[in-house]
Amino acid sequence: MKISIYLTLLSLSLAFSSGAQKRQEVQYNRFTINGEDGSKQTFFAEDKRINSKSDRLYSWYASNKITLTEGGFSGKLLNGEYTRYYPNKNLAEKGIFKFGLRNGLWRSWSSEGLLTKESNWIEGIETGAFVQYNSDGKQEKKGELKNGKLHGAIQLFSGSDSTSVQYYNEGKSISEEEYINSNLFRKSGSYLGRTFGKLFNKNKEPKQK
Repeated sequence: MKISIYLTLLSLSLAFSSGAQKRQEVQYNRFTINGEDGSKQTFFAEDKRINSKSDRLYSWYASNKITLTEGGFSGKLLNGEYTRYYPNKNLAEKGIFKFGLRNGLWRSWSSEGLLTKESNWIEGIETGAFVQYNSDGKQEKKGELKNGKLHGAIQLFSGSDSTSVQYYNEGKSISEEEYINSNLFRKSGSYLGRTFGKLFNKNKEPKQK
């Protein structure tokens, strides 16, 4: 009986120790930078050895600041959720870093709490569906980015019922005929149809923390 009680207590002790260690690791890797103007950044960062790519901008943390360096880093790589706040506590920007590079859906807001942009990132490059909003929080531009450049059919919204379309091939403006002949309309059209709903038809983030 005594042996059974001892083993139970030992098991509980080990479980508690393991849980405490995990909590300490999470707390250790989570950082907050408070700006003198009242702004704030919260993020996760960790020491990680990786083979950096020369054409990527890496975000890393050292000496209580975040630095962006092309092709390398000299501190803890941002890795995980990143959130930035305005001095008035409204959300400014939110997204995910993966070993120093932006990945997945990123959102940005105005200081009044209105969405200004939603876009997708892949290994530090803005690529895929995006939506840009005007100062009233209404859609202003929508389409696809490729390597950070406008690509395919880009919808422009200038009023409640006014919509126009411009065509691009990796940042270069092209005609509708060139767009169709280059087969971009099939590639970008099917891609956007799959991704817009997946990325942007989710519940919006709250305006305030």
